[in-house]
Amino acid sequence: MQEQNNISKDYFKRKDRFADLLNGYIYHGQQMIRADDIKEMDPVIPVPRVYGQGVILQANVNIVDLINKVQLNCHVVLVALQNQTRVHYAMPIRVMNTDAAIYYEQWKQLYTSHRQAKDLIERAEFLSGMKKDDKLKPVITLVVYFGQQAWDGPRTLKELLDLSGLDEAMLGMIADYPMNLPEVRSFKNLEWFHSDIRQVFGFLAYAQDKTKLKNFMKENEAAF
Repeated sequence: MQEQNNISKDYFKRKDRFADLLNGYIYHGQQMIRADDIKEMDPVIPVPRVYGQGVILQANVNIVDLINKVQLNCHVVLVALQNQTRVHYAMPIRVMNTDAAIYYEQWKQLYTSHRQAKDLIERAEFLSGMKKDDKLKPVITLVVYFGQQAWDGPRTLKELLDLSGLDEAMLGMIADYPMNLPEVRSFKNLEWFHSDIRQVFGFLAYAQDKTKLKNFMKENEAAF
């Protein structure tokens, strides 16, 4: 399974493929992102860990397979990618923790920068480690699922929670956290992709049906 994950991770390291994945999944085939708009980041992030007697240490954790900085006109979005070959029933928590870790790292870098510049003046700025007008880059995590079994796990945090018997007022106070989950073998709109992602996703989608696979390979003969 680790070998399969490494192969899929290396596959999406190519910036043209990563751009095509985003254009296909997010923008339904519109060419909004180019390979030149993508800059790879280090997926290893120092994460606080609590050990015995309440001791907090930083542990370097490879939280996802890839993190890319994506330039959208004048804006930047950080896009993390996690490849999955098996269903993970706690995946919404993993995604939430991934996003939180990336936001935390951004805030920590801001805090360090301000301390070095000694430009935090107000008491609230000292307490926060940032200025009122500071903004973090938004984070998106895509869980690309390659497994043969249809995803039968939760797709949102609330689907993972025991909410039985709670009234509407309380339910409305509980935050949800949905996942972005492209399922490779059941992706319906392959025409949204303009790279070999179309052929890879299609091949895996029809791998269990010889007739459909034969027809698909014939339609995409030039690519194969």
